[in-house]
Amino acid sequence: MAILVLLFSFFLIWKSKKTNLAIWYILQSILGAGALNVLVKLIFQRERPAIEHLIMQGGFSFPSGHAMGSMICYGGFAFLIFHLYKKSTLSFIALIAAVLLILLIGLSRIYVGVHFPSDIIGGYLLGASWLALLIALFSKFIK
Repeated sequence: MAILVLLFSFFLIWKSKKTNLAIWYILQSILGAGALNVLVKLIFQRERPAIEHLIMQGGFSFPSGHAMGSMICYGGFAFLIFHLYKKSTLSFIALIAAVLLILLIGLSRIYVGVHFPSDIIGGYLLGASWLALLIALFSKFIK
């Protein structure tokens, strides 16, 4: 996901010539999907499900970092595409793709046995709250 964030940020600088869009996207992704997730995991320290996992996963379970990160990064991606292209077909496709990726990532974390459904829901809600806050502050960033 970090590679996607960087590639999309370079695209924003190249396409829109507005470095502040890229900075907003990088900061909201790093602070939200990275720092906020680590902080909340340390607060709750919920153990992972006690079933056999299909993949090896360390750390705590709540909230799901993958669910939270996908909501923040792909949601931010869709928001910026909509901001740049308004009501075009591209913005509609970006929104549908983001929603599908976010849902599939969350479901995959339950499927492989490393998260409870509540971890996914918590990750989605925390990620959506973070994204909503940064979207609300977006106009102050873009001048």
